[in-house]
Order: sequence, then C-alpha cells, then structure tokens
Amino acid sequence: MKVEEIKSKIQKEVLEKVEPGCKHRYLLAPRLGKTKIGVDTIKKLNPKSILWVTLNVTTAKESIIKEMKVWGAKKYLPCLEITSWNSLKKFEGDYDLIILDEEQKITPTNTLTLVTGKLKAHTLISLTGTVSAYSDVQDIITSLGLTIGYEISIKKAVDLGLLADYKIKVIKVGLSKENTIAVKSKKSEFLTSEIASYKYLSKKIQNSTNPLDAIYRKRLIATCNGKRKAILKLQNNKGRKMFFCYDKNQTEMFEEKYRYHSTTADQALIDFCDNKNDTIALVNKGGVGATYEAVDHLILTQVDSDNTGLTTQKICRTLLAQSDYKAIIWILCARDTKDEDWLANVLVNFHEEKIEIIDSKL
Repeated sequence: MKVEEIKSKIQKEVLEKVEPGCKHRYLLAPRLGKTKIGVDTIKKLNPKSILWVTLNVTTAKESIIKEMKVWGAKKYLPCLEITSWNSLKKFEGDYDLIILDEEQKITPTNTLTLVTGKLKAHTLISLTGTVSAYSDVQDIITSLGLTIGYEISIKKAVDLGLLADYKIKVIKVGLSKENTIAVKSKKSEFLTSEIASYKYLSKKIQNSTNPLDAIYRKRLIATCNGKRKAILKLQNNKGRKMFFCYDKNQTEMFEEKYRYHSTTADQALIDFCDNKNDTIALVNKGGVGATYEAVDHLILTQVDSDNTGLTTQKICRTLLAQSDYKAIIWILCARDTKDEDWLANVLVNFHEEKIEIIDSKL
C-alpha cells in the first residue's frame, strides 16, 4: 500500500471515532494531515460554532482556511474562530466544537476558562504528534475529560513507511574546566569555568524562583565550548546539512549566505531548498510548519527544555518518506548536566535501536 493510501486509511479511521459530544485526543505522528482531520471533523459534525486553537494564528489561519476550501468545508468559515494558545484564556461561552491543535501546549493558565467551565465545548478534540510528559498537562487533560480516541506514534509511522527511516547520533560533550568566562560583580571581576558556572547556577535555581537563572544555565549548556567544537566539525560532513542553532549568535559560526533567522531575508532558505547551497543554519524559524526533502544531516545543537515537542517536530520535518532515504540526526548534549534529562524526554519518541550515543572528548 502506498504512503498516501495508508495516510488516507488512517484519516478515515480517526474520523470514524468522532461522534457528537465526544472528548477525544488524537495522538498522530507528524505528517499525517492533522489539519485535514480537523476539517473532516467539522464536516461530519456540522457545528454552528467552532473554536480552533493553534500555535500561531498568522501562519495557521492561512493554512486552515485554505484546507477548508480545498476539502469542501468553505461554508463553515463564518462559524469559525481561530485563536492562539496564548489568547485562549480570554475566551468564554459555549461552542459546538473546540479543536485544540498541538495539545502539548496546554498549561494551567491558558486552559483556565475551559477547566472552570466558563468556556464550554459540546465536542472537544485535541490533536498532537508530540505528547507532553509533564504531569500538570496530563492532569489538565484528565480534568477536561479527554480520552485517547486514536493513536499513531512516530515509531509506528516509521514502521508503516509514513515517515522516513532514520539514525540518531547523540554526541555527548563535556563542560570546560578552563577559566574562560568573564564574570563582573559590584565588587570584582574574575574568570571562571563552564563547570563552575553550571554548578553555581544550578545551586541558585534550587534556592530561588528567579526564572533568569534557568535561562542563563540553558544558554551556558547550549553554547558551551564542546558544542562549538562539534558544530565546526559537523560542518565538514558531506551532503546537505541543516543546523538548528540555539540563537542568532551561534549562526555566526557559519557563512552569512547560510544563516536563516528572524532578522535575515529568506534567501538562505530558498537557496537551500533549491539545492544551490548544501548548508543552512536556522534558529527556530523554519522549525515548525515546513518540510524539507533529502536532508542528509540534521544537527540539533540544543534540545528544548520545556517538553513542548519542538525538538521532535524539528526532527520530523526531515523525515519525509522517500525511497532509498535514511535521515541522519545529530544531537549535541552536554554530559552530566540537565541536558541529559531534556534529551531523554525527546528520545522516548524514537526507536531505541536507532539511537547511537557517542561519548566525545570535545
């Protein structure tokens, strides 16, 4: 059976589970057509009022409206409201259908009106390809009465040939003991090491509620010298290479023609997609909502720490099913740090036998 036939079969099976008044979670690996499933749900239920919650209204609105027109649901556009997860808390009232797209974005704050009943749905549907492991997210899902209606994991999608085969190579690097980090306080200026800075920040995080300490620690991990050396080395890999960098500063390690982020033009992405360049260095721009063909090496310099599935989505953007294609995913991880915990939350979505750990001396 061909990929599109399998995908169509799954979409039909999902739709069979949809009934008026249901409260279902559809846990579907990326690339299975979640938007079409949402549109088909609308057509089946014939709702008079619809609220569709999505990551980014600007980008998603165009896609949702386009697919509703393509799949014969244009007449429901006057009934449709599209909002972001950040704005969901502002909504109250009754809706025939609420679709929670990217369920992993659930927080106690953004679902407050849903949980308290100020916002009500006769039928409630959630969609995601990257299930959150956070206990508070699971507690909210339970309180909303959501149960699993259908599930196709990333592992299953690969086995079915819906996503490309892959190999994940984790390069573990160490934090430096050399005193190379300049610290300035009111009383003095001195040099300290990455290891000492990590221990200092970790202790502060345990004893304070200042969110900046966690941000500083993550930045230290993401930009440590070991990862910098690994990035330089991986630039020499043969073939098409896509680097997801931690920040714009990290993209400075690449030639300007390869950089693509919030303050650059789209030329680097255009040239990469047209095979004019074999390298691209992105930050988060391009990580969600785009698919890339024939990427030989995907390099993630830092996994996400908030378990919202962004890292998994970045990986799946390159797993477009293609004949005789195997994606190589490189993930950089700082040894003996929180980075290892964050990485574990990502790797649970993938086949253990397809993961190789490389304990580097970098």
